[in-house]
Amino acid sequence: MIYLDNHISFGEDDKEALRILVREVLKPNSKIVEIGSWLGTGSTKVIIEELQAIGSGTLYCVDTWKGSENVAQHQEVAAHYDIFETFSHNVNLANGEAYVKPLMMSSKDAAAIIEDGSIDLVFIDGDHSYAAVTEDIALWKSKVREGGILCGHDCECRPNGVLRDAISSSLDLDYIPGAGTFFEVVHPGVVLAVDEAFSGSANLWAETPFSRPNGVHGRATLWDNQQLSTITGPSPRPPISHDTPLPHLVGAVSDYNIVLFAGVHYAAPQSLGALDLSQLDLASRPPEILVARSYDEIVLAITEVSEQEQPIPHLVGAVSGYNIVLFAGAHYALPQSLGPLDLSQLDLSSMPPAILIARSYDEIVLAITGGY
Repeated sequence: MIYLDNHISFGEDDKEALRILVREVLKPNSKIVEIGSWLGTGSTKVIIEELQAIGSGTLYCVDTWKGSENVAQHQEVAAHYDIFETFSHNVNLANGEAYVKPLMMSSKDAAAIIEDGSIDLVFIDGDHSYAAVTEDIALWKSKVREGGILCGHDCECRPNGVLRDAISSSLDLDYIPGAGTFFEVVHPGVVLAVDEAFSGSANLWAETPFSRPNGVHGRATLWDNQQLSTITGPSPRPPISHDTPLPHLVGAVSDYNIVLFAGVHYAAPQSLGALDLSQLDLASRPPEILVARSYDEIVLAITEVSEQEQPIPHLVGAVSGYNIVLFAGAHYALPQSLGPLDLSQLDLSSMPPAILIARSYDEIVLAITGGY
């Protein structure tokens, strides 16, 4: 019996981020591996659609279709339904039979039969425990061709900040509450495994908002270990090594480019042109280059410099129907239903109750979500 409930585990922002990554490597007869396909309605469907667009290529779907042992919902569904039959049904609905090759086996067994350097993109979304993600990255890193992409799902943050202790003590759990982040939950095993595997240099799509084609802003939970030349769309890039720390352009605010390199966020004035961060001495860096640990801290630093001249509102996120705007040192949560607002004209004493305000990004997210 097939499982027909509409269980959504792959959101629209994640879909768009995956499309961007796939298009970076897509070519005739591309080979893509998906670790953890489950029902075939999330990342599987996205990749099928991209292969259909060029009319060739192969998606190897690696899964036991028994579900992750630490995910109760998986075990409940697997006990009552034929998950592989459900997957096959959904692949057929997507007209993906010509592109999909299921490998009903463990990730380790599948890696043993795939040739090194033969895959254009590997997408890891299987067992989310720390040990399993660490093993998957180690197994599949060598399978990716030079210039290809190793990436995955459900990496919502770095293993530091307010959730540092909760992450380190929950590595066998599928997820924990994500209070203080952009997301309702975070996956601690994925977060720590990805950070350790790439020494803090993996690109996290959660760290900056980007725009989908319909203009909606959001954040994805994907990670990848290659430099993206743009957040909003694909762009050619030269072949690079997976083992080299890479700078990632993660945003642009007030004429500054924000670059993540070796776990540090740099804000470099665009007027300086191209910079080689690997040669930059933090102690003697030019004073106009700002440095911070997190994306929110670097945006705040830019804002403080910019507002010495004139306060400027900065859209820094979107959560549960609210746009989060940093203005004059405060974070505002503005219901998207209100449309554009001129914060410079807003009187705090008569501020509409629907508009929330807090000092930090974490505090405004907590105000929006009620701590959940």
